[in-house]
Amino acid sequence: MNNKNIQIKCYIVNCLNIIPCKILIYNSKNNLVCKGITNEFNFFKFYPSKCGIYKIIVEPTKHKIYPFKICKFYYFNGNNSILQFIFSTSLPKKEHHITFNLTDKNYKNLPVEKGVIKTWNI
Repeated sequence: MNNKNIQIKCYIVNCLNIIPCKILIYNSKNNLVCKGITNEFNFFKFYPSKCGIYKIIVEPTKHKIYPFKICKFYYFNGNNSILQFIFSTSLPKKEHHITFNLTDKNYKNLPVEKGVIKTWNI
């Protein structure tokens, strides 16, 4: 089974440079069985000695790449496999708008004209 492998491919969106990633692979008993760094094409090959569950942790070597670390559990069944890990150079933008409708104290069912306040968190 030594010719069968797991290929790990790291993609970094919003970036033209190749940023190497550190790879840590643990077996089902949580023993470190392999560690390394992706090559110039952001690929890493791992040749498992047996079938089973592996924990794969991928971490970019450069800061300001999100998420900082990705962990996946993978069952290797003896076939060649390709796993993809996707990183980004920017955090996703989250906007949560809150709208308040203002009403007159004496006329509760009648909204105040142009009485809308919109807020958002940055």
